[in-house]
Amino acid sequence: KMKPTMQRALTFCRGALLCLLLAACGGGVETGGTGPTGSAYVEGPITGFGSIIVGGVRFDDSRADVVDADGRSSSRDALRLGMRVEVESGAISDDGSGGRAAIATRVSFASDLLGPVTAADANGLLIAVLGQAVRVTQATVVDGALGGAGSLVVGDIVEVHGFIDPGALIDRYVATRIERRSATPAAFRVRGLVRDLAAVPPTLRIGAQTFDLAAT
Repeated sequence: KMKPTMQRALTFCRGALLCLLLAACGGGVETGGTGPTGSAYVEGPITGFGSIIVGGVRFDDSRADVVDADGRSSSRDALRLGMRVEVESGAISDDGSGGRAAIATRVSFASDLLGPVTAADANGLLIAVLGQAVRVTQATVVDGALGGAGSLVVGDIVEVHGFIDPGALIDRYVATRIERRSATPAAFRVRGLVRDLAAVPPTLRIGAQTFDLAAT
C-alpha cells in the first residue's frame, strides 16, 4: 500500500510528464524573463559542482533555499552528482567565458525510486526497483556500491534519480544516479507516470507495479 510519503512524491514534480520529457532531452527548461529582473526555471541532473551545474547553467546556490521531496529544508551538502533537481533562479546570463550562469533562489530535489532491488542484471545494465525497470548507462553515477551497478543484488536498498526512457516501448527509467543505502528507510518511494487509474477498487499503476490506494 502506498504511504503518505509516496503520495507526496508523486506530486513533487510540476507537470510530471513535461519535466520527464525535458529531462530525457538531457537538459532543462528556462521559464520567465531573461532580463535584469527576470527569473528562470531549470530541471535536470546535477552534472558538476563549483556551485551546481544543471542543464549547462552554473548556478550560485550559496543563498538558495534547498528543500527535499517533502518540502523540508535541507543543506547544500545533501546535493550530489547525478541528482535530478529543480532550480529556480534569477535571470540566466553569459558568464563572460562562453558559459551561462545565474543565482539560484531555490533548489528542490527528489529521487524517483527508493526501495529494494527486485531484479538485477549480472552485467549491471538493467535493474528493477519496486517493480520498475531501470536502465544503467555509462553516465549513471553509482554511489555506495564498490563494484558499480553490476555488484547490486536483489534485496539491496537503493535510491534512484533519473527520467523515463523516451525510446523504450514500456515505461522504463534511465538512471542518472543510483545510491545504495546502508539502512532501510521508513517508507519507500515511487515517482513516475500514472497508468490505469481505477476508482473501484482504488488503484493505480506505475510501470509494472499496481498500488492499492484504499488506505491512502
